Amino acid sequence: MNKLKKWRGKYPYFNTLASTFLVLMIMLVVLAISSDKFLTARNITNILNQAAIYIVLGVGMTIVMTSGGIDISIGSLIGLTTSIVGTFVIALGFPWWMGIIIAVVVGSLAGAFNGLFVVKLKVPSIIVTLGSMTMFRGLAYTVIDGKIYYGYDKAFLWLGRGKILGVPVPVCIAAIVFIVGWYFLDKTKTGRHIKAIGGNVEAARLAGIPVGKLRMLVFVIMGFLGGLATILATAKLGSSEGSAGGNVEMHTIAAVVVGGTALGGGVGLILGTLFGVIILAVLENGLLIAGVSYFMQRVLLGLIFILVVASRSFRQKDKNVS
Repeated sequence: MNKLKKWRGKYPYFNTLASTFLVLMIMLVVLAISSDKFLTARNITNILNQAAIYIVLGVGMTIVMTSGGIDISIGSLIGLTTSIVGTFVIALGFPWWMGIIIAVVVGSLAGAFNGLFVVKLKVPSIIVTLGSMTMFRGLAYTVIDGKIYYGYDKAFLWLGRGKILGVPVPVCIAAIVFIVGWYFLDKTKTGRHIKAIGGNVEAARLAGIPVGKLRMLVFVIMGFLGGLATILATAKLGSSEGSAGGNVEMHTIAAVVVGGTALGGGVGLILGTLFGVIILAVLENGLLIAGVSYFMQRVLLGLIFILVVASRSFRQKDKNVS
């Protein structure tokens, strides 16, 4: 028993991760029994391919939410970034590899813009990113001016459609981002400081942690990963348009919360986010196979988000009472 207590003390969020993983396993079993199309290699590959972009975004969102912030502008950031990439690469004839650099630079600058207002002007992150969500989308439509750019080089399209040893390139990139994100948040001093800021910002400041710099950093990381996700999305679709990235922020936040990351900060579970993303991808795929409409899928996603947040709130209340 003592060894078990020590082990659980070393992994305090094991129950959260285990319960999330159990939900995923139950879903897989139920869907596999209900449809012979579900466990085919093609369908599993499609699920992972669909999940890849959300894994990239989910890692960034987990880091932001762990620090006590949130970023609801990422969908509009994707729309703005792909519009700028399309303008430079397709309309102006820049080489395809410049589009990759442009995407991550624009994304990082957009993240820095959000971080600047949060850190320097002390505006709550939800207010800042609500404003930038509207602003980025407006800029996207202004930049692209109603056009849809397509005709990307095959080398660029490979990033969204190609395979490495039979594994889709987006899945490989998402795996790298997941590993780096997990190591950064769980194994580095900076990651521990980010958790401390989310847990108690004043205590972190008194402990000498550079709160302002790290809060800026988490938004830049989110922006950078938003730019990377834009590359994958644009290469997969083969086109750029101002409406790209719609509803991405809701899906990403829902996956992160389902995975166990606290909305109030201080707790960030990158592995949980991976489970959460796959759970939502499996759910959407299963509903699609069952013939459920896209709009009803949105209804269920919203309901799941509300129920998960409510259950976490009740559990937190129970802990406070006890």
